Amino acid sequence: FTHSAGPQRPPVVFMFPGGGTQYARMGAQLYATEPTFQQHVDEGLRLAQQVHGLDLRQFLFAEEGHAGAASVALQNASVQLPALLVIEHALAQLLISRGLAPVALAGHSVGESVAACIAGTMTFADCLGLVVLRGKLMDRVRGGMVSVRMPAAELKPILDDCGLDLGVINAPDLCVASGTESGLAGLQP
Repeated sequence: FTHSAGPQRPPVVFMFPGGGTQYARMGAQLYATEPTFQQHVDEGLRLAQQVHGLDLRQFLFAEEGHAGAASVALQNASVQLPALLVIEHALAQLLISRGLAPVALAGHSVGESVAACIAGTMTFADCLGLVVLRGKLMDRVRGGMVSVRMPAAELKPILDDCGLDLGVINAPDLCVASGTESGLAGLQP
């Protein structure tokens, strides 16, 4: 069998993840080797520091011995969400600079904000401000969410017993429960 690429490039879709995908030193190697990526990260770090008083560099590029502490800090939405935005935006700009222009954009959580920014519906500075505010507000909220592999009709009575709410139905047998930390603890085995 032989295969060859057709004369047209296949369409490219950029999909941006949300919180939970972050880790200390994410993007550090690209930052060290890719000037376009570095330029966009530096702009994000500068805006985060100057406009919002948020020093993301210490978490994104923590020294090897401090990566554990940086990982813990990245669990806070006020750090996690802006850090993801900066890295995802810079990566998209790197890919675009290499000729990979997306025909569609999709995102989850903060990834939706990155997609909106790349689509041109808001400036990067406005997007960063929105994400910083969202992170600060999320840090003040107590509670959370948990993914549950169960149809909503079966899950709903269990949620009522735990004092939880059905946050979203992602698929016929995949839902998200939301509520207080104690209620979520009662739901989990």
